[in-house]
Amino acid sequence: MSSVLEYPPILGEAFGVSSLLSPGAVLQRNRSICISGWGLENAPVEVSLGDTSVRTFVKGGVWNAHLPARKAGGPLTLDVVCGEQTARIEGIFVGEVILCAGQSNMEVPVSSLSTREEIVPHTDNSQVSIFVQDCQPVPAPARDVRNGRWIVATPGNAPEMPALPLLFGLRLQRELGIPVGVLTAAVGGSGITSWLPPSVFEKYEDLKTYWNGYPWQPENEEEVYAKWVSDREVHDAENARRAVAGETPLPWTKYLFFGPRGPRCRAQPSGFYHGGIDPLTRYPISGVVWYQGETDAEEPSQYPRHLQELIATWRAAWKQPELPIFLVQLVRCAADETTENWPVVREAQAGAVDQKNGVFLVPALDLGDPQDYHPADKDLLAARLARFVQLAITGAQVPQAPRIMRIERTHDESFRCIFSQPVRVVGSAVAGFELAGDDGVFRTAVARLTSPCTAVVESDGGDKDLRYLWQGDPGVNVFSEDGLPPLPFRTDAAGAPVRVEQHYLSAWQNGNS
Repeated sequence: MSSVLEYPPILGEAFGVSSLLSPGAVLQRNRSICISGWGLENAPVEVSLGDTSVRTFVKGGVWNAHLPARKAGGPLTLDVVCGEQTARIEGIFVGEVILCAGQSNMEVPVSSLSTREEIVPHTDNSQVSIFVQDCQPVPAPARDVRNGRWIVATPGNAPEMPALPLLFGLRLQRELGIPVGVLTAAVGGSGITSWLPPSVFEKYEDLKTYWNGYPWQPENEEEVYAKWVSDREVHDAENARRAVAGETPLPWTKYLFFGPRGPRCRAQPSGFYHGGIDPLTRYPISGVVWYQGETDAEEPSQYPRHLQELIATWRAAWKQPELPIFLVQLVRCAADETTENWPVVREAQAGAVDQKNGVFLVPALDLGDPQDYHPADKDLLAARLARFVQLAITGAQVPQAPRIMRIERTHDESFRCIFSQPVRVVGSAVAGFELAGDDGVFRTAVARLTSPCTAVVESDGGDKDLRYLWQGDPGVNVFSEDGLPPLPFRTDAAGAPVRVEQHYLSAWQNGNS
């Protein structure tokens, strides 16, 4: 790969401590504690946390101090001495640390929720902290995240805190009764390839070609980037005028959203991995929640491969081969035609699940807003997510969504669908089934439960393929005894129904999307 991947030189920089060690920080319990920072080469560094201390040295411009594991508790004070430089950080706790990463639904603030007025007064909990960062794409691994800081849960802080991580953290803390820290790394509209390390691009010819053809250092990069900034300003000013005049706003384009191809583009391969994930990998955690995929629905054919690679490479980066990974299923939505591709992404999410290997799916097909990519109520999803994470990290059995295990043909050529566990239906008929004949055109089918584990789908005998819950918003009305919706199912192998020519990985010229 290009030399652009080398760590930027940091020799000779002033002493500093990682932003992950700021007031309100939560350290992972029962795990060796890593305190890191930077300083002048070969300088000695003395690190003390509570009643333990360790001595290390700056090597390659950075230092890493490893302290023994601690049980949950706090607050503690961290003292770091490097020559004449000192740092004291108070209000550090030890507890459970989870990383919440993905795109906009992991990023939107509490102020955007429809339930914000009821939520904010109940966010006063000094044992819950959320680590936020200004996640930016960079072409090489960053030493530290940009503007990283811990924010303690209070009514004053809550409105601008990321909603799902905060609500999840508050619920998890109440379940566990110990401090909870939630690291966040989320960027609206980001595709999964921006969150993959460069090693993945070396493995596959299509990704290697994409990487090698990417304009890492364009000669006119400053000029092109300045034009993009100006274009955005003009776009925003025109939309402000149109809003006052009651006129239809100008649409966003991919050029305006992602930026011109280059070292600052939001669609840059590995960009958010370098800027938002790599700096976190020295910080022990007990699990990852990944909520992403809406952008990749524009071209979902490689999403199964990329999701599997994200799981494997992130575990390797944290040196935790069994690190629990929780995949949030895309919620119900029918806001535009690309949501017709969401079932393909959900299929990839379900295909990555292996509970024996610590990969869990948090089903959410019954949640969300059919007309909004960003549902304004995150409470139910936060509750379900906290339940799954709490069960997994305490070693309890994590519930699974029902799934169709096999299909049988009845004597009258109808389809008998056998579920993996007992389910119940809300109403009389089972919604969400479709059938298609040799023409491949699916139509709504009539279905009913004939036993707790069996649904019969009526057919006239000319049907070849069956789908269940294979829409952006399929209208779920079947649930397990745990209240979980079933997984989507299909017998055909058709590709995504909607083709987007200018998806986020496709190239565009300067200013033209």
